[in-house]
Formats: sequence, C-alpha cells, structure tokens
Amino acid sequence: MDIIEQLAEISRENELRDSINEELTYKMKTRTWKVYYYLKGQCVGESNKQQAETIVKALKESHHELFSDDYDKRALRSDIRKIRTTLPRRIGSSASGYWLMTTDDEQKGTQLLEKQFISLTETLINLGVEPKLLHEVVGALGRKRGKLVDNQGTLPIGKYLREVIHLYSDDLEKENE
Repeated sequence: MDIIEQLAEISRENELRDSINEELTYKMKTRTWKVYYYLKGQCVGESNKQQAETIVKALKESHHELFSDDYDKRALRSDIRKIRTTLPRRIGSSASGYWLMTTDDEQKGTQLLEKQFISLTETLINLGVEPKLLHEVVGALGRKRGKLVDNQGTLPIGKYLREVIHLYSDDLEKENE
C-alpha cells in the first residue's frame, strides 16, 4: 500500500469516528458540543492542556451567543462531565488544566487510577471498612457495565456436552447416578 492509499485509509477512519461521534450529538447540548470541539482543536495531549479560565475565556470570545457572562469554571466542569459520560473520548484533568487524552495519556492515566484505587482500598480496609462491602460495590459496578468483574462467564452446556464432560472427567459424577 502506498502513502496515498494509507492517507485515504486514515481519512476514512477519521470520518467513521466523527460520524459515530455525530450520532451522539443528540445526547449533548450545543454548548457542550462546542466545548468538546474546542478541546479537540486546542487541547489534544497532556502537553497541550489548558487551564479552565483560559478555556472559558476562549469559548466566550468565539461563541458569545452560547456562553453567557455567567458561564464559569463550574459550568465548564459540568459540560466536561457530560462529554465524559456521552462520548468515547477520554478527557484528562489536573490542577493545571484539561486535555483530550491520547493513547499514551490514557495508559498513564489508567495506571495512575489503578494505583490510587489500590491505595484508597488499602486505606479503607485499614480504617475498618469490611472488605466484603468493597467487593460487593465493585461487583455491582461490574454487573452494571454488563461484564463480570473477572471477565469470566458461564457457558450453557446441553445434555450431550455434559455426557462428554463426564466421560473424560473422573472426578465428576453423572447426574443420573
């Protein structure tokens, strides 16, 4: 495949991704969508993060009809929360600003969140919270997402397969016996 075909393929992938995102626009207000497009154009990658005040000021200047004078950091946080729960893109945030995460940012962010989760869980257990409660919460969240926490499932086994399993498994008893 030559460079022209590769560029055409990348363009098709981008169009597909954008069309998927556009299908989700009905779930977000126009103002929230404008925040996403600003982040997409100006704040891709942690190295391009911007402070909330800068983002609010730029949005007010470029889209004054959507962002009134009372639009502030709190409203921006609300819009970003809506983007995070609607679109598949991940938005990074820290005390120094917001940015759309690249693949590398997502991996670093996920590792950081895992470490924080483990530390927080250890702290809660040391403070006397029952581990069973934590297990129930994590299990409920996993079921809510439609997946089992350990990525295991059950396979319905019919009568024929059950007989084959019992034929080769000495430690299993037949149901009929």
